[in-house]
Amino acid sequence: MASPLRASILLAGLQRGPTLTWTALHLQPVALACLSAIRTYSTRGDLRSRFSLTDFGVFTYRQVYSESKSIPIDLAIDDRFVPLTQQPLPSIFSKLGFKYRIHGWRCKMRTTMAIATVKTRMNGKFKIPAFLDEAVTLYEVMNDSFASGDRKLLQHICMPSMLTKLKYEIKNRKHRVEWKSHGQVEPPSLVSLATAKLSSDILATQAVVRIYSKQSMVIYDHKNKVISDNSDSPIDVLEYLVYQAIVENGQAQWKIYGKLNETNLDTFKP
Repeated sequence: MASPLRASILLAGLQRGPTLTWTALHLQPVALACLSAIRTYSTRGDLRSRFSLTDFGVFTYRQVYSESKSIPIDLAIDDRFVPLTQQPLPSIFSKLGFKYRIHGWRCKMRTTMAIATVKTRMNGKFKIPAFLDEAVTLYEVMNDSFASGDRKLLQHICMPSMLTKLKYEIKNRKHRVEWKSHGQVEPPSLVSLATAKLSSDILATQAVVRIYSKQSMVIYDHKNKVISDNSDSPIDVLEYLVYQAIVENGQAQWKIYGKLNETNLDTFKP
């Protein structure tokens, strides 16, 4: 049964046009051969430097305005540090190991200050566990809608930068795909949070969330025949999702901005 949040997302999407389907309420299995290829959308390299994160968790930004010309809708992270979890770090006594850990500590401090800012602007209603639940729901709805080609629902939950890439992938896909989540390998976690004051009563915020889940896919050919199916042996998928929201009047609607990769030692620049 769909969660209330998932159902509300679907209902909001259905209200945008008659072509929407309830596919996210009936998640289907998905395929191994295409699982890595289907995740090429909006990777770390696509999140270009459009603002600089300061030592206090506040960013300045390049503004891409909404139709109202009053609120920026497209922001991006410049300090894209995501700590390594899949490989060991060098010794803390080495120069690289020390700088890597110090940078990670500074990011945690910035995030702590940003969380306090968002909680204040939302009158204490911002709770990290609830936000992480929402982040996972948005992620699953996005993956299911992407697999089924549901552009209208994607438009409701994704920022323009992400939506453009998803639409391109859907347009150039040759096979019908179904996707399914098989639960979490590890609980989702908040990696970082940043904020920017747009006006006296409007705050922009972006969050990076680590989602480690089991997923499967089924791929069909043009005759609707299954050509690949790993639903009996789902694979572990680790992704870092960037979420963006405009906080106004104590409310925030989170949308998916893009994805990041872990900051490896070869590309790390403190």
